Amino acid sequence: MPSTKARIFQFSYIRVAACFSIVLLHCLNAARVYYESELDSFSYASVWTSCSMLMWAVPCFLMVTGALLLNPKKALPLSKLYGKYIRRMAVALLIFTFIFSLIKYLAADTQGSTGFMGFFVTNLIKDRAMPHLWYLYMMIVLYILMPLFKAIADKFSDNALWALVAVLVIAANLTAVGPLSGSMSTTSIIYPAYLFIGYLLFKKNMKAGLSAALLAASSCALLILTYHTTSGLADPSGIMAYSSPLVVIQAASIYSLMLRIKTPAENWLLSMDECTFGIYLIHMIFVRLTMKELGFNPFDFGPFAFIPMALIFFFASYGVTWIIKRFTGSTIL
Repeated sequence: MPSTKARIFQFSYIRVAACFSIVLLHCLNAARVYYESELDSFSYASVWTSCSMLMWAVPCFLMVTGALLLNPKKALPLSKLYGKYIRRMAVALLIFTFIFSLIKYLAADTQGSTGFMGFFVTNLIKDRAMPHLWYLYMMIVLYILMPLFKAIADKFSDNALWALVAVLVIAANLTAVGPLSGSMSTTSIIYPAYLFIGYLLFKKNMKAGLSAALLAASSCALLILTYHTTSGLADPSGIMAYSSPLVVIQAASIYSLMLRIKTPAENWLLSMDECTFGIYLIHMIFVRLTMKELGFNPFDFGPFAFIPMALIFFFASYGVTWIIKRFTGSTIL
């Protein structure tokens, strides 16, 4: 398995592509949420179906994390785990929960009787500041458990790890059917599965033909099932959830294919890669202010309005992140 000391340029391609896809996904989903009452059945189904094609992005981030941190050549002392990784997530969570709480408070979404600090604390405890901040809570938990995951990766054979991934995927889907349905959520256990998938495919990749075939099959199935479900105005969240086997296969296939990129990343791509975490956190400020506060409805400009809008938000967030990192030396973003 390659050493983690040398920069793995394929990961830069994966993270930048995944980051833009997340921005586009959030533009589509926010527009659906804010303007759902104005959508006809075709537009409703189309926006959900488009979102289903972008669900691979967050899993790819997790797979890169698994490939890097589960590598037996990667030392991960507790001082670094808590002093760097967990600290970064915790500080970012505090800062951006504060920012989004302030935006919502000033917009008078809800102010209540507790004042702003009470509103902020409630949002922090209950993860209500902004939906995309769930990622920070999830990463804090994964980092806390990372020594356990590394021990498993070190001790288990590859076949045993693939069996573990299968068990985790099956267990994560028990919320839909079976005795655990409606009583407790087990979907969160899908996230360690993505760590192990990323580690295993980086260690020994699938054949390109198999990756392409799996990507085509899973994407077609997602397209058909999501469109069929939403054309009847039903909720497709189970089909396109991160725990969905179709999303798992789609994400793993995209990750596998992008690991085969041979062209070294140029400086502009490396710069964007270094800013992807900041882009992820900041872009929702633009999404929220534009669509919610200013009332901009991208559906008024047709389906092709979403890509230029996502590009604008992506590069605006990149610019803000780059400036903050460049002039403050911040390691949080």
